[in-house]
Amino acid sequence: MSFLSFLFPDRSDDDMEEELEETSSELPELYSGMVLDVALRDGKQLLTGRLTDFSDTSLSIERLPGQLSFDISSVGADVSLRGCSRSMVPFSIKATVQESTRTLLRLKDLRAESFVNQRHNFRLSVNASVSLFAQSDEHLENPEECLLVDISIGGACVQSEFLHGEGEILRLRCKIEDYTPMVFLGQVIRTSEYAPGQYRYGILFAQLRDEEIESMTRILYNLQTGNRREWRQSKEGHWS
Repeated sequence: MSFLSFLFPDRSDDDMEEELEETSSELPELYSGMVLDVALRDGKQLLTGRLTDFSDTSLSIERLPGQLSFDISSVGADVSLRGCSRSMVPFSIKATVQESTRTLLRLKDLRAESFVNQRHNFRLSVNASVSLFAQSDEHLENPEECLLVDISIGGACVQSEFLHGEGEILRLRCKIEDYTPMVFLGQVIRTSEYAPGQYRYGILFAQLRDEEIESMTRILYNLQTGNRREWRQSKEGHWS
């Protein structure tokens, strides 16, 4: 049994691959004033702005109140837009840069990603201290302190001075702002040397239950939009 089959016991590897390959031609719900993050193809954050005009094929993003200027992108560059609908469902849209200035970003050729990818690709950039533990350390007694770079429902990126190999299974404990600490079981699926003596790891979380996914989606949305709401983990393991 593969590690993916272990994490997702109700679905086979073939089922998951087919699900991830599905695409959707329908754009998510958009509305004027919504906050959108824009990232380049390599995942680097380009800007955060607010939607001011949109159609089925194009949209315009302008600066948030208090923001000085945008970083400029090359015309024709491929980017990803990430945001949350009014119903607090995260989404991701692929697009092409049509115009890029210090005060305006206009995009064309909008292409919605599949629902599965929208859920799991929505990453919240953070800067919080977290701890890694060996899989066998069920009581979390020997922490490795590191930095949480970003987090999503599907996984997280962490930066650490400790060495870990691809395929290693770890426990990740993170506490973001005033929310209750979370503990995830995950596998290192990507490693890179970020700086001398500092390494970044992409960690795939074990699949959350439906109620956990819904709760965590709302928390990511609240953090992104600046809302605050207490997050408690129940005895059954989900957050609300």
